[in-house]
Amino acid sequence: MVRNRTRIKVATNPALISWGTRCRELELKNDVLHQHLAITRRLHQAMQQQRDAAAVRAKEDFERRRAMVVVELQEERSQNRILTEELAQQTRALEQCQSARKADEELLRNLQSQCAKLRAQRAEAEVQLAKVEGSSRRDADRTREELVARVNHCLKG
Repeated sequence: MVRNRTRIKVATNPALISWGTRCRELELKNDVLHQHLAITRRLHQAMQQQRDAAAVRAKEDFERRRAMVVVELQEERSQNRILTEELAQQTRALEQCQSARKADEELLRNLQSQCAKLRAQRAEAEVQLAKVEGSSRRDADRTREELVARVNHCLKG
């Protein structure tokens, strides 16, 4: 009976009814907020997983690209060594060619100098030959004239 009266008093008391309604509303609101919190946590967890997966993919992509750059760098260094060796060989060949050219130019100058000297000697020899030939002609002419004079003298008597 006492219980029954308490129930009746509680059921009829408007302040208690409004508090009960308010408590039920707050409980519903609390349930909705708990559901929202659970959804937010799942969403946050999914976002963290996506972020972590994206970070892993980015790291893998970075490492892959880094490896490619390292390989390209090694290839370029190798190519640079080859080109450096070729350049050194070509430089040595150029130096040898320049040295040979200088020697050839020096030889050409010497030959031209000798040729000029020989030309001068030839000209001098030709002048001397002309003198000798002139002298020989005069001597031959004189000798012929003397022979003709002797032969004529002998023939006359």
